[in-house]
Amino acid sequence: MQPYLISLFSLDPVAELAKTRCRVLIVHGTTDIQIDTADAERLAKARPDAKVVFIEGMNHVLKDAPSDRAANFKTYAEPDRPLAPQLIAVIADVLNGR
Repeated sequence: MQPYLISLFSLDPVAELAKTRCRVLIVHGTTDIQIDTADAERLAKARPDAKVVFIEGMNHVLKDAPSDRAANFKTYAEPDRPLAPQLIAVIADVLNGR
């Protein structure tokens, strides 16, 4: 598994996304402690036709989480914690063509 993961590090997500021709949904949570908002914005520039949604209070594992780093990180180990409700609505809208 490690060689596979290492091979991914050489890829540029922005360049790879620019090559795609399918519908694209870019979702970013405002309390994501792993990926900056600027990264989501760079992806959006690669595909100006993408739907871009910023979800207030959602973290990297797609759950509502506080901005406090330690408390946010705790949510990573809470499998029973539900996905951010706003995320479900966004995905449903995209799947329904809205």
